[in-house]
Amino acid sequence: MIFFHRKLSVWIMLVIGVIFITSSVQAATPLASKKVAFKIRAYQQTLFISKKRPMQFYLNRLDKLAGLGYNMVIFSMGHPKRSSIAMQPDGTIKLRNANKADYRRLIEYANKLGIEVVFGMKFVGKTFSLVKPMLKKYPELLINQKHATTVVNLKYKPDGKRNAYEMAILPQIDFLLALYPKNRPAKYFLLGIDEFHAADMAILAKSLNVTPEKAFAMSLEQGTEFLIRKNVTPIIWGDVLLSAKLAGPDSGITFNGYKPDARLKLKLGAAYNGDGFQTKRYKLFLMVNYLKNKNKIIVADWHYKPSSTGEFPSVDYFQQLGFKDVWPATWFREKNIRQFSRYAKNMKCGGMIATVWHLAYYSYLSPEFDATVKQSAVYFDNPAFNQPKKESLKYELMDERGNLLGNETVTGYIPVSVNKVRFRTDEPKNFKYDKHKLFMVPYEKPGYNIEIALEKNKNGDLVGVFELSHDKMVFKRAMQFMLKVIHSDSKNSYTSISTSLHGFVYGGKKPSKFETKNSGLLSIDFAGVTPQQKAALWFNGTCATPIHIDNGTGKAAITAEGLNVGAIASAWAAPSNALNEQFSRAFKLNLEVKMTDQITGGNYAALFTKGSYNSGFRLLVKKSGQLLFQMSRMFGKNPLNLLTNYKIPLNKWVKISVTYRAPENGVPGEATLTVDDRKTITAKVPRNIDNNEVTRVIGIGCQFREMPLVMRKKKKYYPNFPGFIRNIFISK
Repeated sequence: MIFFHRKLSVWIMLVIGVIFITSSVQAATPLASKKVAFKIRAYQQTLFISKKRPMQFYLNRLDKLAGLGYNMVIFSMGHPKRSSIAMQPDGTIKLRNANKADYRRLIEYANKLGIEVVFGMKFVGKTFSLVKPMLKKYPELLINQKHATTVVNLKYKPDGKRNAYEMAILPQIDFLLALYPKNRPAKYFLLGIDEFHAADMAILAKSLNVTPEKAFAMSLEQGTEFLIRKNVTPIIWGDVLLSAKLAGPDSGITFNGYKPDARLKLKLGAAYNGDGFQTKRYKLFLMVNYLKNKNKIIVADWHYKPSSTGEFPSVDYFQQLGFKDVWPATWFREKNIRQFSRYAKNMKCGGMIATVWHLAYYSYLSPEFDATVKQSAVYFDNPAFNQPKKESLKYELMDERGNLLGNETVTGYIPVSVNKVRFRTDEPKNFKYDKHKLFMVPYEKPGYNIEIALEKNKNGDLVGVFELSHDKMVFKRAMQFMLKVIHSDSKNSYTSISTSLHGFVYGGKKPSKFETKNSGLLSIDFAGVTPQQKAALWFNGTCATPIHIDNGTGKAAITAEGLNVGAIASAWAAPSNALNEQFSRAFKLNLEVKMTDQITGGNYAALFTKGSYNSGFRLLVKKSGQLLFQMSRMFGKNPLNLLTNYKIPLNKWVKISVTYRAPENGVPGEATLTVDDRKTITAKVPRNIDNNEVTRVIGIGCQFREMPLVMRKKKKYYPNFPGFIRNIFISK
């Protein structure tokens, strides 16, 4: 059966357009342990009640979570631009699209399921939406209304008696606490102190005649002391309290007996937001020197990436400072969940928190949401469970006659004349799943997804048939779909996802016949594109895939000289699984380009990229005209940087060649960069660089900040290359 889901309003994702990598296990540890590892197994998400997501939506979610063994749900009440609760100018408190009875019903229903409901609010900073109705009457409540992440003005007393917290923030907390039944009062409350505007905190500090870190502590204590007096345990996020500076003897921590931990310098697990763009200027992590009653406060220690060593020394740090407990908080990466759960168990942490953020709401991310909450439940119950090992997704798309339309190497093309498509893939061999699905997401219409069940045939393959019809869809033009194959074990609640980013294209003009013999992995001669090819522009080669051009300026994108990158908003292509794997091993990239203008709007312009700011590789042109080739992170300890001394001249064609070979069998890899016939510059690659990220697309003359799922929202790190790209050739 096919399901067409109604469209949801879409955010472009942080890091992330989040898509999971395929996996399977060789020797699985039993999933269900006799004794759970953590007393608290919590789930956190933002609570937004609306017509699309009424209270029943959250009650149903509680059912799901209870069935997975969660015993706590943390409902955050919003973010800087939108909240579910707000203080009104007349002193009343308004719930968005709900009333007190709705919330009491939520708490009561959770209690019956054995789940503790915990509410959370932004605190110290990012409180704009909580007090927005009051700002016209009391504009000084916040330090700077122009900053969505600004901080509350502690010094300001709107009525001459109460400070800003006492008048506008604490009553909202008290309102939420009063919703609990008297025989089962609230035990915890989350104060969201993450990622606020550090410069505004410095302004507040100056007005109070204290340091920024002292002002931070004074602000937070407005909430922690209020809660402690009510016998409610405060929970605070820990990321803004972490810094690599804590690793050294001159960290500034004055806690008696504090022993610096050298591992903190490595920022294992990421989310060391005390070293953020602004926060590092003020050492806000030293707030802990002043914070009262740490032994009555729980730290939610959030890390969203795996650790290179499997350790998370931030747990040790918070425990050493004497906090009541540390509850590690994970995100969607399974390795992160597994590692953090194991480390937390060894450190005798009392709880774990699964965070899902935007995964909780968008239908096109429902497979990732489902996998995250299930995998978290598995590891929170039994951290010893072995994480499934990665395995390449192999599949075929065929028409009813058995003609091959696409596979894991080449993007499929399905004409409108084909109504039914057969899908075949291998069944995982080393882990027993009992349910399988194929989930398809159109790039430019996320939310209009197609979902079918896969069944095992007599050959042991997983097969299914799906129908495509423009008459049943909301779009009438060519559309590229990504594919997600979902395997789940209903007995043990474990789920894994295999993703094909390139998937297939449905409808539109048929692309020219793919030339594979001499066309490498991907190739295109933009200067030689015919009018027929413009109507269906594809990369040639063994990994052929369509090129998407968003011509935001109205100027001609493709001319006799090639692709005019300066005249377009973006150009991108989805790499196949086979191409991703080749990129992780070895490849050669050749381009012919002409820069026609100086770079403006940044220090670099993107020439050819695969991935985002922290992953994949990028070929950039520096403002000086020098070429820079990198793999992995843009800044910091990048394992590979190649920068030419030669500067690309204006209005002259140049040929650029990049090669990469990964380390193998203990032999270091190598990367080279050559411009025309000049001397090649070379760098050794001492370790493997994980480049096989199916979440990332190829940017042609541009680089995306996130996945271009919604093409009208084009967030990029660098300006486009100011000139022409004549041709591209990628080979092994």
